[in-house]
Amino acid sequence: EKFGLNASTIRYYEEIGLLENVEHKDKYHRIYTDAHVDRLSAIECFKQARLPLDEKVPIEILVKGGERFSAIATTSKHNTNKYVVFLTKKGILKKSKLDDCSTNRSTGLRVITLDADDEIRSILVMNEERIGIMSKAGNIIVVETKNIAPIGRTAKGRKGMNLNAGDEVVCARVIDKDTKSIVSISANGYMKRTTINDFNTTGLNTKGNKIQKLKDANDSMVDFAPVHDEKNLIVVASRAQIKLGMDEVAVSGRTTIGTKSMKVKDNDKIIGFSLS
Repeated sequence: EKFGLNASTIRYYEEIGLLENVEHKDKYHRIYTDAHVDRLSAIECFKQARLPLDEKVPIEILVKGGERFSAIATTSKHNTNKYVVFLTKKGILKKSKLDDCSTNRSTGLRVITLDADDEIRSILVMNEERIGIMSKAGNIIVVETKNIAPIGRTAKGRKGMNLNAGDEVVCARVIDKDTKSIVSISANGYMKRTTINDFNTTGLNTKGNKIQKLKDANDSMVDFAPVHDEKNLIVVASRAQIKLGMDEVAVSGRTTIGTKSMKVKDNDKIIGFSLS
């Protein structure tokens, strides 16, 4: 329940070697330790970052007691980006210099100060492009980052998105100048494309506009991505995935529900998607 995973998904991770040394109480029950919980949080972050998962993935990164993985971003030695932007569940945005976050320490560095009930939802390695921030209830804002000053590692940041009561940020993405449309998807599999011209660039600490209407109160938004010239996308659920052509995703207005991208079984939810 903590990660929105059903029992079959967790047992699948055990079968392929991602979870080891699990005690079997009987045929239907397992006993999981805090180490297993830490590993599950890392696995889910790797999935959301579209990184490959198999038994060889080196995800034994050290964390302090009580901490868990909540977001992952990738970079390389050939990286030309200067900044890293953090977005939290409660809508806090922080921009720092990427060099300030580099370390060889196994336990990492503190890069943001968080409230006790907050957590990082997205990490964007970038220059000074626009970003989109989407909430669970389906609101999105598109903001400029070039006028946001980078601040030190331990600072808290500033309000990026003004959230309604009970709402929270689910993800943020870079929206560069070549973006033609935005694809969005809900937990129950409803997906749509919206042309980029339907989104105005706003200031920080605004509520934004609807990116997609939710079918009912049992659904919520989980992911969106800018579209350039990509021809295909892969929709990923807890234990299944499907490949679609971009032309199969209908273009519609901001306040529409979209169409069903894939059937999801009971207790199964969409995790996200990747473009190709």
